[in-house]
Amino acid sequence: MSGDVASASRHPEILWAQRSNCVYLTIALSDVKDEAIDIKPGSFHFKGRVDAPTPTNYELTFDFYSEVDPSKAVRQIGDRVITYCVEKKESSVWPRLLKDSSKQPWLKTDFSRWKDLDESDSDGEGGFGGFGGSGGNFQDMLSMMGNKDLGDEDDEEDSDDDGRNSSFGLTHTLELPDLEDPAKSKAEEVNS
Repeated sequence: MSGDVASASRHPEILWAQRSNCVYLTIALSDVKDEAIDIKPGSFHFKGRVDAPTPTNYELTFDFYSEVDPSKAVRQIGDRVITYCVEKKESSVWPRLLKDSSKQPWLKTDFSRWKDLDESDSDGEGGFGGFGGSGGNFQDMLSMMGNKDLGDEDDEEDSDDDGRNSSFGLTHTLELPDLEDPAKSKAEEVNS
């Protein structure tokens, strides 16, 4: 009976994000077999099987908050996920993915794809072509925050030789006593 697939299906974890024109759905499963997907204007249905480490059936059906255009859905398979980009029928920002407002344990926000409402949607695919928008360039992020390249600063400016730490504007230092040698302290206690 070790090769049998469990009869009850489980919900896969779904990550979601949106742009004004589309919804991203990421199904967090790897090596899916017998995948069946049905996207309708008002609903989404996924069914599949994962064989490792134990055979498990996954199935999920939900109603979208508003209508989508199933003919313009794009699918991309990654190492451990299946991602769909589904265009909305009407370009707008949804307050949630599901028509039902109750919280679902299998549904999570995909913060790696999320864009704030005030950010412009400059690329037509909303970053779907590269899967990750800006690519997470740390130097670009620092420059947007007003910092310059941190690797080019002269380390001698931060010297504590004169009792000042110029980086933080400190004008005095705290004198601490030398640490005692624990072995020496024990020997003095025994001799006393």
